[in-house]
Amino acid sequence: MEQGPQTSRERALDLIKLLVGLESNWQPTFRHYLWAIRIAVAATVLVIVVALLGGWLWDVLADYVKPKTATQRKDLANIFVLIAAGFVGALTAIAALGNLYISRRNLQQ
Repeated sequence: MEQGPQTSRERALDLIKLLVGLESNWQPTFRHYLWAIRIAVAATVLVIVVALLGGWLWDVLADYVKPKTATQRKDLANIFVLIAAGFVGALTAIAALGNLYISRRNLQQ
């Protein structure tokens, strides 16, 4: 029976080789393809939902601000960008906290 790498350096090198495709005998199975399709569909649906929500938010802001001049339209665009940046920042923070939780749980095991 072949024993796996002992040091973290050897494990990291094996992971890099696997990711790059060097010395890899790994072949994707039907389940791997199925998961790839699921992820692609979920990402596509997410992009569509975010685009629709963005369009809706733009309409709500335009009705609220009611821009009449070019400066007011520019202010409307700036407000929308600030809201979008805050949303992306919040999602990034949530993803970072999830990553921290999973990393800590894996280290405890």
